[in-house]
Amino acid sequence: MRVLRNITEAPVHVLGMDKDEAEERARGLLDLVGLGDKCDAYPTQLSGGQQQRVAIARALAMRPQVLLLDEVTSALDPELVAGVLDVLRDLAHTTDITMLCVTHEMNFARDISDDVLMFDAGRVIESGSSEKIFSEPEHERTREFLSAALRAGSDAGHGAPSVPPRRWGPPRAASAVVPRADDPIHDAGICPRAAPLLSRVCGDSNSPNTPVIATA
Repeated sequence: MRVLRNITEAPVHVLGMDKDEAEERARGLLDLVGLGDKCDAYPTQLSGGQQQRVAIARALAMRPQVLLLDEVTSALDPELVAGVLDVLRDLAHTTDITMLCVTHEMNFARDISDDVLMFDAGRVIESGSSEKIFSEPEHERTREFLSAALRAGSDAGHGAPSVPPRRWGPPRAASAVVPRADDPIHDAGICPRAAPLLSRVCGDSNSPNTPVIATA
């Protein structure tokens, strides 16, 4: 299946979008992720990083209010990571999509997140604003992890912010839709493992709409 059709299949068959409208939107999204010239390409003609960016465009084609990203760069060669992270940075800074990211890319996390949850052995050991976690972590495990991860990212030559650091200010209103109290989040098609985190991200109307980062 060619790239363009890969992106338009779900909007047409699930959302009932007109095919021409879906294709126009898909072309725009491919431009957004830097692949406007790959509409007619097959997956085997794309690099791993390009395939991942197509996957991001495909997800965005469904007009999501929440985007779940689980180690989105983990299967990529180091030289391909930066391109994918740059796309996500652009989304974080230019859209109102709430992003819930699980990542070990700490420079990236520090650059785009509003809130951070630090996991260790499957448990949240620390949480707070990105500014607090990265500048004044309280838990010893958090301090050790961030020191090693940020140093490794710097040594590897990737993961450093490609845009100016965020200006910290009042969070904008969340755009994510949260199920009613009598409509549990796990009954709304949300992965049970993600549900507690998503509840914390989008639990009230004053939640930020840029990412929470979960790391383990």
